[in-house]
Amino acid sequence: MGFEHLKLRFRYDQVGARDKVTAMAQQISEGKELLFVEGGKDIEYGLSFFLNVLSVAEYLGGRLVILVGGDDNYIVDNVIFIKKYLSFSGIDFCGVIINKVHNVEDFSTVYLPMLEKSGVSVLGVIPYVEQLTFFSMDYLAQYLLARVVAGENQLTRRINHIYVGAASVDSVYCDPLFHMENKLVITSGDRSDMLLASFEDPGTSAVVLTNNILPPPNLLAKAEEKKIPVLLVPKGVYEIARQIEALTPLVTVDNEAEIDLMEKLVRENINLQALLGE
Repeated sequence: MGFEHLKLRFRYDQVGARDKVTAMAQQISEGKELLFVEGGKDIEYGLSFFLNVLSVAEYLGGRLVILVGGDDNYIVDNVIFIKKYLSFSGIDFCGVIINKVHNVEDFSTVYLPMLEKSGVSVLGVIPYVEQLTFFSMDYLAQYLLARVVAGENQLTRRINHIYVGAASVDSVYCDPLFHMENKLVITSGDRSDMLLASFEDPGTSAVVLTNNILPPPNLLAKAEEKKIPVLLVPKGVYEIARQIEALTPLVTVDNEAEIDLMEKLVRENINLQALLGE
């Protein structure tokens, strides 16, 4: 659900929230067989203004599915908490989907019986796929509200690693992390030495320039020659690094490869008949 607390807290009471959600759902679902409504980041998100997932499921009369992730013990604790302490009165609670499991075989052997014993229906266990944790440069540019100053045609590149280029170039050359493939280098635009080293390293996929400092034109020409996208942002190196670290990668509509991968994961690992109530 795309909302902000401050925008909605004083606009609707519970009846108003219910009527608005119901009207939106009817409009969106017209002529369609299914409507999927994504909940907030956790079960209680939106509770203060009646738009948490349990309330929305009740308003729409839909089937509620809860996605649970994390380490194995956290997953078990979370699912048992859901079963024991949440009230699903008036809600068609379909079950849970376990997401991002690193060792599906081990989880299914050790933990899945515990979950089934709790009485919660487990609709599927989706394995962790590292590819889905990477983000593209076009997504990062939107996230940072950055200006693209070179390599605009290469923004579909995926980033696997992040390197903060704040040390001396001599130190950087000796650092194996700098030579990793598909990396994003974050550095200030006045670090011409760092930029040249980054553009020459074959593992560099992209660069973010901080402090709104543009490098000399010959360096931007080098980035174009190497087909390396370069973004310009106003904040400092470490502030941008923290901001990127907090980024949650999302699959965008133009990323057909990852959409196909997600569809494959769902078809192979989720009981779709149970999910759809067939």
